[in-house]
Amino acid sequence: MAVPEFLQRFSVIWLAHISPDDWALEPALHSRSPWRAALALRQWRPGFNAGGPHRHIETTATNPQFRIRVPGAAAKAHVVVAVAQKYECFRSRHDEEAEIGFTIYEVPPGMPRVTPQFVSEQMPLDFAPMQNVREVATFFALPPGDFVVLPHSTQHREGKFLVRILADQHADVWEVNEDNVVIQNIAAEFIEERSVDCRLLYRLRTRYPAEIDASQLQSILRMQGCTFGRTLRGLSPLGGPSLDLCRALLALRDPGLGGRLSIEHIPALMSLLRFWKAAFRRCGPSSGGTLSFSRGTWGSRVSSYSLRGLLWASGATASNKVLEALVGRFCRNKQITLEGYLMSMARLHLAHERYHSLDTKAKANPLTLEEMILMTIYS
Repeated sequence: MAVPEFLQRFSVIWLAHISPDDWALEPALHSRSPWRAALALRQWRPGFNAGGPHRHIETTATNPQFRIRVPGAAAKAHVVVAVAQKYECFRSRHDEEAEIGFTIYEVPPGMPRVTPQFVSEQMPLDFAPMQNVREVATFFALPPGDFVVLPHSTQHREGKFLVRILADQHADVWEVNEDNVVIQNIAAEFIEERSVDCRLLYRLRTRYPAEIDASQLQSILRMQGCTFGRTLRGLSPLGGPSLDLCRALLALRDPGLGGRLSIEHIPALMSLLRFWKAAFRRCGPSSGGTLSFSRGTWGSRVSSYSLRGLLWASGATASNKVLEALVGRFCRNKQITLEGYLMSMARLHLAHERYHSLDTKAKANPLTLEEMILMTIYS
């Protein structure tokens, strides 16, 4: 294309770093060693991983994280980090590009993930300031060690992006992720209320049949409001668990899929709920105050960005994909209620139990654990 024709057809041109694959197309570069490259196409989602730049201490650690490990025997590695936002065809060509950037931290080798506490205590090694451009790129000379790159846009902004990390020598690069794990019966390690459980079981036997359904479980949970924190004098527990939550809880103790729960399992189920509720309280409401009795304990909320920390406190970890599904399924307006959090924990435990049961019975399980969890979350 001739230059005059190019000027007629185009008004803006963006220059980007080429990848090592493009070097093969240029004969003049064949004598040089191409740089190694790693790339990933990801997206920011409000309430999940659109945590914003490093000045947002409480949420910036939720951004996608990419780890760079420079081997100890190597000299300084020359690294280029580039973050490009994906062009959206539905947007007007006159719309300005959103602001994007990234932050890089040096982390200890044994640290699996950058956390809000780490961000509040450590200054970043460097950062690319927020710019209204298609791509931001910065050159680094990194010594041996571990580094984490956090691409970001403005806080709560949805958008897709491409991150590329190029190095002139061997360096391990991967996206920070976690395994899907739940610690079974973790609540039993903190329970010293056997006599209380016996009295509760005695009262239930006098009022309910040996096996109960979800509506009867809902009635029991509403009656035993004290299991979710002693009510204040003169105030009864407001709201209560929904029937959907009670069905999910019942399924945890219903391996035969009969739709009924033995009354003998109620004390253990109550203990598990108390443990989960304590974890929810430790994270604290998103308003930074105390639980609001005007809305009821069941209506209390925390930021959905803290869901990963909630899972940790409850004895569970989830992969990035599973956590994204939990946020999309049980969070609203970048917040998660106690009801949504308990539903998340119930679905996670149920998926793990069903998967291990299927894995034991079947010679060849066609599903992975993550696939089973995602199916259970959306069921």
